[in-house]
Amino acid sequence: MIGKALKQLPREKNQSATKFGITPSEDFKFGGEGVRECCEASLKGLDFECTDFMGELKKLIEEGKIKDIGLSEANIDTMRRADHRVHPVTALQMEGSLWTREIEDEIIPLCRFVLVL
Repeated sequence: MIGKALKQLPREKNQSATKFGITPSEDFKFGGEGVRECCEASLKGLDFECTDFMGELKKLIEEGKIKDIGLSEANIDTMRRADHRVHPVTALQMEGSLWTREIEDEIIPLCRFVLVL
């Protein structure tokens, strides 16, 4: 249904994001195979050729399946371990508000350093 709705717009007018790792299945594969299966299933469900964010990733980028790598709720250690030289993390979804300001001390400066912001 979402794919059909988005098909009404020119592709350059919308961006798609898909996640992996949260699944009701107990046998989810957290390695490259599981990432690939989730990406392929999302693309098929949306009837898209590629997704804009996701975040085997480098291979999916090289194959034209995804354009960029994004992370959700990554802590400072995860962000530091990400090898931004292989392919940069270009999106980071984090909670930030007047009540939740922890990201201001370490995450935002690191994102600026590796050009996520």
